[in-house]
Amino acid sequence: MIPIPTVAAQYNDEMNHVDRGDQIRSYTTYEHRFRRGPWQALLWSFLLEVALANSFILQKKTRHPRWKPYSTLQAWKECICNAIFNIYAAEGGTRKRNRSGKEEDIEDTEARQNHLHVKGKNHDHRE
Repeated sequence: MIPIPTVAAQYNDEMNHVDRGDQIRSYTTYEHRFRRGPWQALLWSFLLEVALANSFILQKKTRHPRWKPYSTLQAWKECICNAIFNIYAAEGGTRKRNRSGKEEDIEDTEARQNHLHVKGKNHDHRE
């Protein structure tokens, strides 16, 4: 009889079990229809979900002393999102409108001339 290597025996023993990452991801999945570029969006969302699930599993196993332990994937996702927003929110600026909406700005014809669209002869298709 030929002995089975321990790696092969362990692999065969675990063959019928569910992957922990897949199991955890199944708890927080959502149904969302993508209209443009569906395969790119599905690939991106799948990779993001896998990365979040794997990082959740790692934070549960490593127990870094300064980290607060999270028991659910949902709480872990909220922690990651809040950390990203707290770090990068100060760098982002708000979008500003080109006009203020004040009466004096509306009546200023000189300033309005800069913003009027002029139809050129190349864009006029009527003969």
